[in-house]
Amino acid sequence: MARVSLLVGSVTGTALACACAMQRQLNSLGFSVALIEDGRIPEEAGPWIICTSTTGSGDIPSNLWPFYQSLSKGLYLPEQQFAVLALGDSAYPNFAQSGRDIYTALIDSAAHPTEDIFIIDALYTNDPVQEALKWLETWVNNIHA
Repeated sequence: MARVSLLVGSVTGTALACACAMQRQLNSLGFSVALIEDGRIPEEAGPWIICTSTTGSGDIPSNLWPFYQSLSKGLYLPEQQFAVLALGDSAYPNFAQSGRDIYTALIDSAAHPTEDIFIIDALYTNDPVQEALKWLETWVNNIHA
């Protein structure tokens, strides 16, 4: 099966809980998953899933900041597939801005999205982990299409 790098930007732990649940699900489906919590650019081949919350006034979590900085410095990733799962609360300004900024930076780096950004809105869901797992099922089907 494919190798997947799962990059996490988490402040309160919700994005990390979603990423860990996705890692377990992907492993059960036979994927090899690298869970990256330190913001490094994955060295492993295979698609990337970025799972991030937004902090402050639309800021990227500090543990994902090095990843974003690397993208912003002009990385060229024409062979890279990616998907972004952004967590936020639409009651706040700059809703899910971290995920939007990372998605844009990846596009600017010539990487290829496997689908549009997926946003989990805390205002409308009590269980972001289940929402992430539902999204993951669709992602797995799309990646093998």
